[in-house]
Amino acid sequence: SFTLPVDVDVYTVQPHAHYLAHEMRGTARLPDGTIKPLLLIKAWDFDWQDVYHYPSPVSLPRGSTLSMDFTYDNSSDNVRNPHAPPVRVTYGQQTSDEMAELWFQVVPRNASDRGVLTRSLYAKVLPEEIKGRQMMAAKDPGNIALHDDLALMYIEAGRTASAIEEFKASLQLRPESAAARFNVGAALLAAGDRRGARPYFEQALEADPNHA
Repeated sequence: SFTLPVDVDVYTVQPHAHYLAHEMRGTARLPDGTIKPLLLIKAWDFDWQDVYHYPSPVSLPRGSTLSMDFTYDNSSDNVRNPHAPPVRVTYGQQTSDEMAELWFQVVPRNASDRGVLTRSLYAKVLPEEIKGRQMMAAKDPGNIALHDDLALMYIEAGRTASAIEEFKASLQLRPESAAARFNVGAALLAAGDRRGARPYFEQALEADPNHA
């Protein structure tokens, strides 16, 4: 769920899941307790991944709480289950994994509120994205892109020490890469460790003298 910090108009909804999702619900609880339905899919189909437009914008006041409630069916009764017999499925970005997302396209009623909305939403989403990348990296420790993504998210969250460790893990997987050496140096520099950063910048230039 996410509580709106400003008044908005909702224009589109985009539900997202993979093969095991069954029922999807999206609602808004207004400040006065009124429940406003925003989405109901009783038998999800993977091919329905799309952006859907409301016939007219849905107005939601500040303090409204948007909620999603998805249920899954990882049994043989699910005709869309790609696994026979069923197997354990966890979070991930591949279609053989599973996920749950419900996005709304909104426009703040007052243009000056856009920054407030963006910051509030990012503060809500970033920790969840970090948890997801952590789980995916644990399942696939050899995936360089995951380590880099996680490191960048740690930097955004102010967790510089964790970012350095992830960039170092990425460097171990591609020790010849100038970019990977630079990333470690840049993270150390951001942490205030100029002495520690310098060797990595020098190594990056040794690997690629044109790495401006």
